[in-house]
Amino acid sequence: MIINFFDRHPKQDELAEKNGMSRSTVQRALKELEELGFISVTDRLGRGLPNTYKLNH
Repeated sequence: MIINFFDRHPKQDELAEKNGMSRSTVQRALKELEELGFISVTDRLGRGLPNTYKLNH
């Protein structure tokens, strides 16, 4: 799989708005995807940067 590092990654607020749900629902869904092993999350908040999400194979 080739990843284009120049692709724009939407913020949680944007995902929520485009899908007609609240930001907390998006956060719960991302947490569940992580717990099920579908995604890996890199927490970069300590550095003032947004989290990154990677699809697992």
